[in-house]
Amino acid sequence: MVHNPYSPPAANVEAETPQPSRAARPVNRMRVFVATLIAPCVVVIASGLIKIVSSGSLGGAGAVIAGSAGTYLVVVFVTATVALPLYLILKRWNLAHAWIAAAVGFAIPALAFVGLAYAARKFDAIARAQVPMVRALVICLIGSAAGYVFWLVAEGLWRSEASEK
Repeated sequence: MVHNPYSPPAANVEAETPQPSRAARPVNRMRVFVATLIAPCVVVIASGLIKIVSSGSLGGAGAVIAGSAGTYLVVVFVTATVALPLYLILKRWNLAHAWIAAAVGFAIPALAFVGLAYAARKFDAIARAQVPMVRALVICLIGSAAGYVFWLVAEGLWRSEASEK
């Protein structure tokens, strides 16, 4: 057989195969499921701490714990019905990044407050239960932190790369 001088040199094909970027990796369903359960914990813990600090004592801790269970269930429902499908869509388009997860975490409660403000114009009972702007901003920031934690857990970045090997 005659050697073609224009052919590329023989190479180890496996060594030259590029690794896919983190965004192009397939979705690990267990990580996403765990992220759906862990991200609401950020909301519950932060809101519980805010309630305890604002009350000034631990006397109302029982009510905070009871209210936290209901808060957790509501936030898990919102995470599973809104954040999870949005994450999967963004992951498919290679747009699942930390800043997008934080922005979505901020936007979900912000949209809820916009909806409440619109409903308050229509119904008198809701108008009496309006949330002050500072409290709404704090809740949106907590949502942003929860979105970031969701992204960390779903992408598997909460543990070192060495432990995956």
